[in-house]
Amino acid sequence: MIERDNYGRIVTEPTAPLRKDFTVAAQAWSWTHGLGYNPAVDVYNTTGEKLLAYVKHTDTNTVTVEHAYNETGYVLATS
Repeated sequence: MIERDNYGRIVTEPTAPLRKDFTVAAQAWSWTHGLGYNPAVDVYNTTGEKLLAYVKHTDTNTVTVEHAYNETGYVLATS
């Protein structure tokens, strides 16, 4: 079923899983995922190894990931 707003436009919501790549090495990554809730977050380096990092849900649409050292990689948000 297609959901429409009051003006007849099709309404689409972002859904998990979502991926955000971080190609510039940094100790902190911030991502506005727009899901409207705090998803489970997994953090990986560029070779696909899972990283241990501090994950903070700034609000229901934003997550911040902090590393001990500068890192590149990606974040997966799942429900």
